[in-house]
Order: sequence, then C-alpha cells, then structure tokens
Amino acid sequence: MNDERVPANGPAPEPSPPRVSEPAPIVLPAGAVLLDENTDPPLREWYGRLLATATEADFAVGRVRLAGIDMSGVELAGVRHCRMLLGRLDMDTLLDGSGDPHPEDDWRARLKRLRAFVGSGRIRIHSAGMQQWSPDFSVFRGVRAGAGPGGGDRGAAVVLGPHHFARSAPDGAAMTAIIPGENAAALATRRFETMFESGYDVTGVVLELLGQLLAGRAAFPQP
Repeated sequence: MNDERVPANGPAPEPSPPRVSEPAPIVLPAGAVLLDENTDPPLREWYGRLLATATEADFAVGRVRLAGIDMSGVELAGVRHCRMLLGRLDMDTLLDGSGDPHPEDDWRARLKRLRAFVGSGRIRIHSAGMQQWSPDFSVFRGVRAGAGPGGGDRGAAVVLGPHHFARSAPDGAAMTAIIPGENAAALATRRFETMFESGYDVTGVVLELLGQLLAGRAAFPQP
C-alpha cells in the first residue's frame, strides 16, 4: 500500500515553462547588404534577428564549431522547421574550441539550449558526404518583416558567404552578403534541397555528442 500523503488541495502543479518574449519584426533591407568584420550592426546581430523572426530556416555550412554557436532562447523560440547541411561530420571540427572567449558556465548553458533544440524535432541535420559547395549560405523564410494584420508582413532572405559570429573572421578578412527577397530565397532553397536529400541524417549523432559534452564524457580540446 502506498503511504504517500497528498496535500488536501491536491498535488502541486507542474511548473510552467518560461515564456519567451516575441522579438520585434526585422526591417529587411531594400537591396543586398555587404558585411565585413567592421560593419555595424555585425553579421551576428543580423543572423540572430533573421532567425528570431523566421518560421523556417536552412543552413548549408561546410565547417561548424559547436563552441561557436551561441544562439539565445529568443532566437531559437519562433522557428518551427530547420534543416542543416554539414560539409562533413568531422568530430575534430565540431569539438574545436579555439578562439571561444566564453567561460565554461556560459558554454554549458549554450550547449543545453542547443541540445534541447536538436532534441525538439524542429531541426534535421544531414552530412553532405562527398558533396561540395561554395560559399556557405543560409535561407530564412517566413521572416516577420513588419507590423500588420495576422502577425505582420512575411519576407525571406539569403545569407551568402562565410558564417562567423566574432567581429574578426577566424581565417582573416571575410565578406558576407544578405540578399532579401522571395526570388533569391526560392533559388537558394531549391539548391539546398537537392544537396540535403542527397546527404545522410546525422541528427542523432549530433544529439548524442551534445549529451556526452554535457555529461563530461567528451570535451573541447584545450588550446
């Protein structure tokens, strides 16, 4: 017989998940914008605002460092469907922690957010295998680009070129373009889908690696 006693007013309710405030709509540029390490606002801010206001996003990035991904909860909250294509599944590259200025407690919080996102079912990650492309690119669709009925106007944009979040590019000077518009997004989406479907699913592998990092069974190499 279970001797546990339940309070007279019933069991305590489950805590509610934290509410994430909705970001303001982004003002998409009228034409292409070229960014370098000195541009203000920087690429990191553009990237975060695009992701935060989009409903769908695709990423084709040849080299990804987990230590360099610092997306916030607000930036990840609104996107419903993501696909990421990695140039190859290279553990040495994924675990490269060089140049990461964040303290350990900060990167652990970032890894927890990333693991929760990968485990949410909202993102699929494929490895490209032998496929190659240049340059890296991302596509953002359903971008909330202004106030209006039904949540505002929706737009699209392509980020074309090196994807880096630091003010100085890791491999020297680099320039990245933001190209707004449905036509550019449709062309980039078609190219992405062809490569993505030819790759192979590594979502589970990345999720397991994130879990190992958080459990201390894997670690970023020390410089």
